[in-house]
Amino acid sequence: MDSAQVFHWHKTDKGYAAVVDGKIMTEKDDTPEAAFYFDDARDYSILAKDCSHFEKAARAVTLLPGLKVLNQPTWETLLQFILSANNNVKRIRGLVLKLCEVYGTPIAYEGNTYYTFPSPEALAGIDPSVLQKRVTCGYRADYLVT
Repeated sequence: MDSAQVFHWHKTDKGYAAVVDGKIMTEKDDTPEAAFYFDDARDYSILAKDCSHFEKAARAVTLLPGLKVLNQPTWETLLQFILSANNNVKRIRGLVLKLCEVYGTPIAYEGNTYYTFPSPEALAGIDPSVLQKRVTCGYRADYLVT
């Protein structure tokens, strides 16, 4: 939840939580949506065995047990990917959270406020210079507006 694969999960005193596909999700959810998101059906031991002849993959499996490839919603993945260009993890996380806060919809959960990813419609027609100023995402703003 604190990797460089996703940037919008929040650590709470009960674990991690985020808005995924417009709904609150926690790392401990046992819903079909969470099982899909966390790729619970995949047998990663088979994948590790299949990749064992690749030195770097074998090392990653050893160093990062439990790491999974998440099934993120496409739109959320695209926004995060655009914001990741020429950035470090800390800055990407800040940009993703700011974009969601400024253009997403707030959702209250256990005393905290979380934000959805902005929809394509929410970003449509925004002047990139306004987006640059409000989110401080620089040249990436041109690629976020539709």
